[in-house]
Amino acid sequence: MLKKPRRVFARKRKKVEIIFSGGMYVEDYKRDTTQFKRAVEMNLRESDGLMVFDIVHIIDRDWWGPLQRAVEAYETGEAGR
Repeated sequence: MLKKPRRVFARKRKKVEIIFSGGMYVEDYKRDTTQFKRAVEMNLRESDGLMVFDIVHIIDRDWWGPLQRAVEAYETGEAGR
């Protein structure tokens, strides 16, 4: 289970909290699973969540493993190491 993210980019405006979710286009990392993993970790660490576009690239490339490892690295505090 993901830890509650820090509100790094959250802003207070008229008593409304604005939440920032990172997004990434998987096709940008098509030749480099290491950079993909680092991008996932960074988005989870520096924002309130992650949107992956398009999930079909994860399915087609069978990148469930790198995605899972990145999420686990974030959850255990090992991200970026």
